[in-house]
Amino acid sequence: MDVVRYDLGEEAVDYIRSFLEEGEELHKTLAELLLNHLDLRRGQVYTYLPPGLSAEQVNNFKWGGVVPVPDDAPIVRTDKGIIVPIYSTQEHLTEFVRQYLSNVPQSIALFGNWLHDWLPPEEEIRFVIVGDKEVYTYLLETDTDPEIIDRSISMVEMAYPSTVGILSRIPDQAVLSWSVKRRPGTVEELEYLVRHAQFLIAEAYDLEGFLIWERSTVSLH
Repeated sequence: MDVVRYDLGEEAVDYIRSFLEEGEELHKTLAELLLNHLDLRRGQVYTYLPPGLSAEQVNNFKWGGVVPVPDDAPIVRTDKGIIVPIYSTQEHLTEFVRQYLSNVPQSIALFGNWLHDWLPPEEEIRFVIVGDKEVYTYLLETDTDPEIIDRSISMVEMAYPSTVGILSRIPDQAVLSWSVKRRPGTVEELEYLVRHAQFLIAEAYDLEGFLIWERSTVSLH
């Protein structure tokens, strides 16, 4: 599936802020830190979606229908209707994350979900536990296998857009500790990642896509 970049404006910033506030209401540490330490006005927001969409479709972040369903998509018919699989731009997000990890020294990609806490069952997936039960998957600069990246993102997805991610860097003195695949983490460690985040990723379009906030020196005021 081909995608193109769509640059977004104030509406996208408002969506991301509202998205983070949902997490804050559920007492998620990452959401609170992002709201407190990331100035969303000092950045740009964009998304990658199929070409040819109208401005109304692109700016309606809470609704799907932006990714076409293939003619040969498997359809399950039940007595209550039909079930059609969700098609999304996650393949392109996976490549976006891979490029970041491959090109930024001491890079880290961290993903979480507002709606649940759990332990990833697969040994090759890295995760960090913050507090009693907040679980985040993460990837380091050596984790450039697209399948591992895709699974690390997929593991935190639910049936409602509530997946968040940040692309950041880890400090020199913490490289060894983050190399452990399953580890406890602290609020201070998360705060460092938030303060040094270059990108924030927020799920949108009813699970079909993501908004990407990129830090810059340009304000959207």
